[in-house]
Amino acid sequence: MLLAAVSGQAEDAWVLWVVRHPEVAWDRKEAFASLAECLDGREKAIQAVLATTSRATFKEIKRTENTVSFRPRAGKPWSTEYLCLPDTINPAAAQVPS
Repeated sequence: MLLAAVSGQAEDAWVLWVVRHPEVAWDRKEAFASLAECLDGREKAIQAVLATTSRATFKEIKRTENTVSFRPRAGKPWSTEYLCLPDTINPAAAQVPS
């Protein structure tokens, strides 16, 4: 969806955004000078979460390219998505209050 809107802007500043589902709560994590740096920052952020998460608390933890999904032993599952977007896009501003 956003990928088409951001292609061709590789020279602009990029921001690593984190969004937790199902709440859709956006958090601006860090700005980078290039898309490559942002993708590297995304990988480091995901690895840090995986390294510090207690596996004993969860029935399942799944990782895709940019998402970590958590299925706790008790309670509802959730996922955290890590997105690199141009600094001209602010997904948090587009949120509709519930």
